[in-house]
Amino acid sequence: MYDVVVIGSLMLDKVSRVGRLPRPSENVYASSKAVYLGGKGFNQALAAHRFGAKTLLVGCVGDDEGWDLFREALDKEGMDANGLHKKEQATTGQADIWVQKDGLNMICAYPGANDLLHPDDFLQKTNEGRYLSFGAGVVLSQLEVPDVAARQRCGWTSILNPAPMRLFDRSMLQDLDYITPNESEVFALTGIEPVDDASCAAAGRKLIDEGVKAVIITLGARGCYWVTERQEIHFLAPAVKAVDTTAAGDVFNGVLSAMVRGIEKDHAVRYALAAASLSTTRPGAAPSVPTRTEVEAFMATF
Repeated sequence: MYDVVVIGSLMLDKVSRVGRLPRPSENVYASSKAVYLGGKGFNQALAAHRFGAKTLLVGCVGDDEGWDLFREALDKEGMDANGLHKKEQATTGQADIWVQKDGLNMICAYPGANDLLHPDDFLQKTNEGRYLSFGAGVVLSQLEVPDVAARQRCGWTSILNPAPMRLFDRSMLQDLDYITPNESEVFALTGIEPVDDASCAAAGRKLIDEGVKAVIITLGARGCYWVTERQEIHFLAPAVKAVDTTAAGDVFNGVLSAMVRGIEKDHAVRYALAAASLSTTRPGAAPSVPTRTEVEAFMATF
């Protein structure tokens, strides 16, 4: 039985640091370049694991260097690799990431093997239907893999991080426990730009009307906005000097999934915000993911 099962992507992140992000048709020179293991699935699973949850990552890599690199990384973290699938004659997903001095970034991603994730990779058939092959308390998924994670729900808590935004089957929203869009994603989902508390509440209520039980709109440095049928709360984020925001959303979702069943929901959100803020003070995606000890030490400073 796993506390958290993350169904998601694995990517090789090629990160270039630039003075500022390029405009259309403009060339800029990078001051440094590095390759990190990433992908929303990998980052979120790592965040949940480092926060203390027994976590399984379900995803696909190619029959190339990605297979060995990700298996070795999971082994080093003390996570099993039972959910990792090698897709023959496929390339591990890759992302080209440009990060400017204040931490803002642009990403161009090639999904590669992530597009080959299939229901048989994580579901099994029974007389009653199809269920997860692994016991789970929380199932976290995103849109960086196909819509195969349209969960046949059976007692676990479901979280959808609708990123990166694309067209998807909106029936996935019915009876979803949590959805965690950022500002651009909630605008794409609802047509409402979340510029203040009133607009955040309106966007959240629109998603509640589609069947979601709780909406958490992440607002970057402004924190996040929580909406249910009965509650609307604006949680503020700790002030930090950001150097790289690439994995902040993934850290938020990973820590949220690790905590949301165990304590009061507002505490889970505050921990997730603190972890995400702390991650932005460090370069890279996976390397920026903090441990629970680091997050609690950080929270003690404010």
